[in-house]
Amino acid sequence: HEFSGGQKQRIIIAMALSMGAKLIVADEPTTALDVTVQAEILQLLRDVRDAYGTSIILITHNMGVVADLADSVLVMYQGKVVERAWATELFASPRHDYTRKLLAAVPHLGDGHGQFGVAPKEVAAGAETALSVENLVVEYKRQGKKPFRAVDDVSFDVKRGEIVGLVGESGSGKSTIGRALLGLIPSHSGEVSVLGEDLLSIKGPQLKALRKRIGVIFQDPAASLNPRFPIGDVISEPLSVHKVGTPKERQARVHELLEAVQLPRSAYNRYPHELSGGQRQRVSIARALALQPDLLIADEPTSALDVSVQASVLAMFTELQRHFGFACLFISHDLAVIDSLAHRVVVMQYGKIVEAGTREDVLLNPQQEYTKRLLAAAPVPNPIEQRKRREERHALLESLGDRVVELDTRELL
Repeated sequence: HEFSGGQKQRIIIAMALSMGAKLIVADEPTTALDVTVQAEILQLLRDVRDAYGTSIILITHNMGVVADLADSVLVMYQGKVVERAWATELFASPRHDYTRKLLAAVPHLGDGHGQFGVAPKEVAAGAETALSVENLVVEYKRQGKKPFRAVDDVSFDVKRGEIVGLVGESGSGKSTIGRALLGLIPSHSGEVSVLGEDLLSIKGPQLKALRKRIGVIFQDPAASLNPRFPIGDVISEPLSVHKVGTPKERQARVHELLEAVQLPRSAYNRYPHELSGGQRQRVSIARALALQPDLLIADEPTSALDVSVQASVLAMFTELQRHFGFACLFISHDLAVIDSLAHRVVVMQYGKIVEAGTREDVLLNPQQEYTKRLLAAAPVPNPIEQRKRREERHALLESLGDRVVELDTRELL
């Protein structure tokens, strides 16, 4: 419980490699990892394969990871293998309709806005500030030790109708900021203003009224959905808590939201454990949008989704954002998703903001070395291009004086 999601995933990977296995079944091994750690883990798997002839079955919905590591690819649809080919052939000329649709849905870093068919609406000049964070500090107490400063003097804002992407490595403080903005963890110091209200000072009915205008999508849907509630009650819970509409109107609203996130009506009476991880995340998104919030805090909302569902959910998300004009803080380690959605980008490292600016300035013309390393580590869904990017990343790290991660597999195993 003291580790971030990405750190826990790394522990599991280390356990799987510790006995020197000849076959590794890697089921979404990098889903919870940021791009730099993902690149290191993929290099580790590549080293193990080359040094010991270890076979790897890589199960993933991340086509960039497939392009970076796989020799051959099996594409499955509705329980059947619909296509098998060498990786270079499959990405260059997919034969099956499903494979073509799958690759078309993959976001590509550098393509910019409109990747999912709907470009974010431009922010109106002079738009009101929906969220203002000034000099925020969050510390975690440690028994017998100096408190750990997870967020250190962070300041940024989000305008109405604007999507601000918050990016950084696992453990950089992104999710901690999200929880602090929701009042779920205390802030050590600083100011947080939400829709003109001082979040850190208001209490009681005033705080409840403010929370009605804030939606949230948590990173881990399994932990954020009540396992005792059927899905219909999970989604309608915000409506019930704030006494919005009649029971019949709430039911109709839930059916609308289920359709919007591409879940069948039959999901209404099912329980969270009966759904896949991706389906549970879609339930989380539907619940967050139930009250049509003015501010949405989305913490890795598409990390559990396959690329085709991710594309449809992000298209829906962008369309809803254009229509309702809510402000959004979008926390993610997927730089291609941020590239497709965000108006502005804030980059964090070790609890501090290292770079911030428009999407074009930060992602297309980064000024800070850390941002350059993040962008260089992001995989693209093209084996040939990805091989070149991997070589360029090694050259970049060497030019910046960083040690290229090359783990001693003999010592490790």
